[in-house]
Amino acid sequence: MKAIFIICLLGLALANVLTLTDGNFEETISQNKLVLVNFFNSSCESCEGFTAEFAKLKEAIKEYKSITLAELDAAVYRKIAEKYEVHECPVIIFFANKSPSFYSDSYKAEEMLSYAKKILKSFTDAEAMLNNAGEDAKWTSMRSSEGYVISFDLPQSLNVMHNRGKVILLFMTPKDERANDTFWKLAASKSSSDLIFARFVKKNEDWSRKLTKYFRIRDEDIPRIEIVDFASVKDVDKDRPRRFLFEGKVEVDSLEKFMDDYKRGKLTEFAEPEPEPEPEYVKEVVSDTFKAEVINNDLDVLVNFYTDQCLHCKIFAPTYKAVAEALKDSKKLKVVEINGATNKVAGMFVSSYPSIYIYPAGKKDHPIPFLDEIKSKKTVIEFVKRHCTHVVYEMKEDL
Repeated sequence: MKAIFIICLLGLALANVLTLTDGNFEETISQNKLVLVNFFNSSCESCEGFTAEFAKLKEAIKEYKSITLAELDAAVYRKIAEKYEVHECPVIIFFANKSPSFYSDSYKAEEMLSYAKKILKSFTDAEAMLNNAGEDAKWTSMRSSEGYVISFDLPQSLNVMHNRGKVILLFMTPKDERANDTFWKLAASKSSSDLIFARFVKKNEDWSRKLTKYFRIRDEDIPRIEIVDFASVKDVDKDRPRRFLFEGKVEVDSLEKFMDDYKRGKLTEFAEPEPEPEPEYVKEVVSDTFKAEVINNDLDVLVNFYTDQCLHCKIFAPTYKAVAEALKDSKKLKVVEINGATNKVAGMFVSSYPSIYIYPAGKKDHPIPFLDEIKSKKTVIEFVKRHCTHVVYEMKEDL
């Protein structure tokens, strides 16, 4: 009776969560700014365990009218689940302006809400700048008595791109104070401009590396200022924006002329350099190379067993690469991965994916499994440090 009572309470708590079907899925995603969808399976034990946490999220999210909470039975509506490659449950996907974003952090209510709030803030900041650029408004982004400049982080940049904004962009490091001060003064002097004023501060963080890679910016190129025109882009996922590079001394007068020349169509479009090859921090191994790469050496070896069909593996892949990059200075540590569906390793039976193991130097016959429920960059690195034979060096992110 007690169990039935608890289930009834949970049912009431989730009463206002939208139930998605083939008939209303696309409409719900299209008509709401931010939709958090829980893909579940009614016969899944993990999904049952997640029900109480999802109910907490529903209560916590009540005051945020811009967040729509929904769920879809992946076993019933298989076409939708297959479209988003949902093969295991539960899976949380955020649909922000119809664009899906697979959630890979902790499935705790407070963490999911925090992630949703970050997306909402990026909407507010970017939309305010796009809709009111040059007008006297209460900006929710960076504010100064001299002008208005947004921080061009990953969420903001995506919003500017998808809303086809035109931006004058300062690429800088925290040390480039003079360029920063001049840029703020420029924003004040050109407050009536149609351009969005934004600055990208290069840091040792994942989002910063992604944007640096997108703009093909090298360390020696910074500081630099350019006008980036996303209005000319038809498909932001495939096409490149028009870019106009400022060349000269960073002074307000010369930057004002640069903006005026752009407005008059006098600037020559910047020819982008070819993208640099991405460094391989994670090495792919197969059955024939596993022994040499993992066992027959004096290294600590971190191994990720994955499959191509596993959605959780795809969600975890960027995290695993981030772990490898953060630990790249550990000369006695090797980070590898192996496709468990197409390769067999003697003595290993992997029942679920992704599965993480550390093979410590000198103890290769006793690989240690990663058992933490949360596979985050932090928890995996802590696991590596705890079980490696050799000293592990972690590249710290800038504050």
